[in-house]
Amino acid sequence: MSGRGKSDTGKTGRSKPHASPEPPTPPDTNEALLANIRDMMEEMRSDIISKFESVISETVKREVSAALEPMKNKLSVQGDTVADLERSANDHTIQLTELQATATLLTTQLDSLTKKCEDPEGRSRWNVRLLGLPEGSEGPRPTEFMARFLRDLLKLDSEPVLDQAHRSLRTRPRDGEPPRPFMIKVNLFQVRNQILHRAGELSPLHHNGNRISIFLDFTLTVAKKRAAFTSVKRELHSCPNVKYGLIFPATFRITLPDGQTYRFDDPTLASDFIKNNIKKVGRAQDSLDAEKAFDRVEWAYTLPYFGKDPLPQQRRTDRQHTVSRWQLTAILSQLRAEAVRSSETSRRAVPPA
Repeated sequence: MSGRGKSDTGKTGRSKPHASPEPPTPPDTNEALLANIRDMMEEMRSDIISKFESVISETVKREVSAALEPMKNKLSVQGDTVADLERSANDHTIQLTELQATATLLTTQLDSLTKKCEDPEGRSRWNVRLLGLPEGSEGPRPTEFMARFLRDLLKLDSEPVLDQAHRSLRTRPRDGEPPRPFMIKVNLFQVRNQILHRAGELSPLHHNGNRISIFLDFTLTVAKKRAAFTSVKRELHSCPNVKYGLIFPATFRITLPDGQTYRFDDPTLASDFIKNNIKKVGRAQDSLDAEKAFDRVEWAYTLPYFGKDPLPQQRRTDRQHTVSRWQLTAILSQLRAEAVRSSETSRRAVPPA
């Protein structure tokens, strides 16, 4: 027992001493290691990306080039086509310009020739148109009837020599519709002028209660041009002391009170001239006259100006009286209407041009 104890004791005494723990790694070493690992990973990533990009780029380039090649060919063909179209468009533009110039020249020549043809045709027409004669009154011999009718209506010395007289060639009107005009072909130019002159002198003409109108028989083109000035004539009806008329074929002439004469071939220009130069001046003159006679006026000097007593119902007990603006305006309007009526009466007595 003692020996075992000794042995145990000896073993115990001979046992190896415990190993000491390893010393800790310095922090700098770990960071350097991590930095090396990061660098290695970054290099690996860059290599992988570069290889992937090279592989992908080559593949994509080949595929894109293969896909774009037909498009390039089509674009090249279309570019050539567009160039051809541009050249054709330029050629067409030049041709159109030349054609427009030619068309303008031909239009001008056509208008000139048309006017030259219309003028002798209109002047060679010795026809007279008569309106207002009831249907059926001419009987079976219209030419002989019209010669007697013109002699009696116009108080001529003898029956005018007529080549032919007939109604216009259209459908006979129904009851209540206006009668067809009479077309009268006169044998002599002087006889035609005599008929028109007498019709102007005796205007207005009436027969059995019917209004009769006699005027020249113009061509359709001339008649339309002259009819375009109808509205201009209406505007001049309210302008006293202004003379107007139509010159063959369709030139409108305006003669102002001071003797100045203006001619217009366009109804629009004539209407603008009337509004800006005749009616505007007339309104300004009326306003000036009203201002001069406004408020207190002396009847002894006012009556000669108006020609009559403006207010006859008022008994004049004093030489001075007061007149309002509306009274003067009414007086001037009345005098203007009388001047227009007298001007129309004198104009009817003048034979048409």
